[in-house]
Amino acid sequence: MKTGFLRFMKERQQVNCFMLFSIIAVVICVLMRVFYTFPFSYPDTGSYVLSAVTGSFNVYRPMGYSNYLRFLHCISDSIYFIFYVNYVLLFLSEMFLVFSVKYLAKINNTAVFILFGLLLLTNARLVFACNLLMSDGIFSIMSIVSFTLLLWLVYKPSYFIALVSMILMVLMCRVRYSGLFFIPVTALVYFLSFKEKNKYIHLLFTLLPLLTGVYIYSSTKQDFKNNTHVDSFSGFGGWQSINNASVLLPEAKQIPLSKFKSQQLKSLHSFIQSCPDDMFQDKYAMSTNYMWNNDLPYKIYNRYLLDHSSRDYQTQWAASGKLFGEYSKVLIKEYPFRYASKYVLPSIVSNFKFKAFEENSIDFENEPMYQQYYGLTEDKYTQSCKFFEIIEPIRKILQICLWIIMLASSVLFLLTTKKGALKDKTYILKLSMLLTLLVVLGGQSLSSPNTTWRYTLPLFAPMISFICCECDRLLGALRIKNGAE
Repeated sequence: MKTGFLRFMKERQQVNCFMLFSIIAVVICVLMRVFYTFPFSYPDTGSYVLSAVTGSFNVYRPMGYSNYLRFLHCISDSIYFIFYVNYVLLFLSEMFLVFSVKYLAKINNTAVFILFGLLLLTNARLVFACNLLMSDGIFSIMSIVSFTLLLWLVYKPSYFIALVSMILMVLMCRVRYSGLFFIPVTALVYFLSFKEKNKYIHLLFTLLPLLTGVYIYSSTKQDFKNNTHVDSFSGFGGWQSINNASVLLPEAKQIPLSKFKSQQLKSLHSFIQSCPDDMFQDKYAMSTNYMWNNDLPYKIYNRYLLDHSSRDYQTQWAASGKLFGEYSKVLIKEYPFRYASKYVLPSIVSNFKFKAFEENSIDFENEPMYQQYYGLTEDKYTQSCKFFEIIEPIRKILQICLWIIMLASSVLFLLTTKKGALKDKTYILKLSMLLTLLVVLGGQSLSSPNTTWRYTLPLFAPMISFICCECDRLLGALRIKNGAE
C-alpha cells in the first residue's frame, strides 16, 4: 500500500484532481459557515451533550459521540469547532475513498473519476450531517474509512490493516449500534481476502470479526447493566423491536397467555388485549410512533410500570425496553411470515424513499448546559437560510437516478460474471462493494423502518463506488469496441 499508492498520489493527474477537490471543499465549508451560522439540532442532541458535560451514562444512546464531543471540547469550547473538525475529517475520508478506488479498481476514465469525487463532495446529506449535533456525521466518516480499508484488504491482505479495521469497527459500535451491521460485511471481506493464506489463518480472520462482535455485545451489555441494573444490550433495541412487531397487532391479541413464560409478559399481553384495536395501525409502526407517542400503548404501559416501581424514568425506560423486546420475540415467532410481509418488506422499500431535512426547521433552544459548555448567549437560534429546502427537488431526482443506475449496474455486473471470477482482484473488489451495500441495507431494514435521511447515510459510499467502477468498465469496453471497428 505504501510505496505504490504514494507514487500514484504524486502523479500530476492525481495532484491536479486533489487540488480541484480541495478548492471545492473549501468553498463548501466557507458557504456553510457564512449561511448556516449555527449547527443543526434534533431532540436527541440534548442527551448527547448532557453526557458530554456531566460524563453521566446515556441510557438512550451509545456513549461514543458524547466522548467525541468531550474530546473536541478539550481542544476548543466553540460549538462551531465541531463542524470544522467534522468537515475536515469528512473531506479526508472522501479523498481516501475516491483515490483508493481509482488506484485499486484502475479507474481509467477521468470524467468518471471526477464525477465520482464531485458526487461525494457535494452530497448534501453528508455535508448536512457534519453540521448536525448528532452522531451521524462522525459515524458516516468512520463508515467511509472502514469501507475503504476493507477494499484495501481485498487488494492486498494485511494484518495491520485488518487490525485497524477491527479497532475502527469497535469504535463505530460505540458511536451507533448500527455499526454492528459492518460485522458480517467485514467477515465476508476477510473470508474473500485471506482465502489464499493457509487454512488456519483464513479461518482465524473469518471468525475474527464475529468474535469481535461477541466482545462488543458482551461488553456493551455489561456496561449497560452496571449503569442501569437492567440486564440488556440496549433498552432502545427493545422499544424498537416492539414498535416493529406491532404490525402483527391487533391479530396477535389472540395468542394465548400460556405462550408467555413470565408473569410480567402475561401482564403486558393482558394489557395489550385490553387496548382498542384502532391503537394498532401499521402507519404507527412504520413511522416509529410507538416509541415516542405518549398516547399509544407502550408509553402508557411504561408510565404504569413507572408508577408502580421505585425506578427513575430512565432506568424504567430501559427495563421496559427489555420487557418489550422479550414480548416482541413471542409475537414474531408466532407470525413469522406475516411479520416478513407486513414489516420486513415495507421496511426494505422505505430505504428507497426520499427523506427531507427536518432538522433545518428546528430551532435550537438554549439551556444552562449549552451556556456552560459552549458559552452560548442567545435564548434561541433559528436557521434563516433555506438552501437545503430549496435543493430538495434536485436531491429527490438525483436519488431516483442513482438507485436506477445502481440497479442497472448490479444486473450488468452479475450478467457479465465469468467462470473463475473470484480469482480476479478487481471482481472481488466490486463484489465487496455490492455485498457491503446489501448487508448494511438488510441490517438497517431489519432493525428499523427508514424514517429519516440519516439512517441510509452509510449506503452512499459503497453505492457510488460500485457505480463508478461499473461505468468505467462499460465505457472502457465501448471505447475498445469502437476502436476495433
